[in-house]
Amino acid sequence: EPWRFVLDCHLGRLAKHLRLLGFDVLYENTAEDGWLAEVSAKDGRWLLTRDKALLFRSAVFRGYLVRSPQPRDQLSEVLARHDCRRAARPLSRCLLCNAELTREDLDKGLEEAPPKTRAWCREFWRCPGCGKLFWKGSHFDRLMQIVSAMSGEQCGDGEGGMPPRIL
Repeated sequence: EPWRFVLDCHLGRLAKHLRLLGFDVLYENTAEDGWLAEVSAKDGRWLLTRDKALLFRSAVFRGYLVRSPQPRDQLSEVLARHDCRRAARPLSRCLLCNAELTREDLDKGLEEAPPKTRAWCREFWRCPGCGKLFWKGSHFDRLMQIVSAMSGEQCGDGEGGMPPRIL
């Protein structure tokens, strides 16, 4: 079963960190508590919150009170509590809208990419949610260093490489 989460308004940076690791995370900073509880129940998502009272709502399917106030510590706490590091698929989701990235046709990617990128890049991915185009640019190694630092240990397929659909 894939790890799916919905986060309250106090956990915006944690939401971004979990998405960077490839987890399915719903987050709206203006979401009402009732909506969070309802989505947790309807979609079978873990509700992560810093609000104890929210966890007492009868509609909450599964919930966890995140104790740490610091985003990096929150990530370590959630990964350890749910034992989900090996399920991570770094850089497989859009950080903005949470959609899973899909491989883009080379010609379409080249058409939209900046001129310098067209000269060397032969793989592109697209976010079907917001339409953003992605490729392994100069930022890729830096992002992978961030992923390694955030995860604290190996994430993904356990083979030392990235899962097949990753940027």
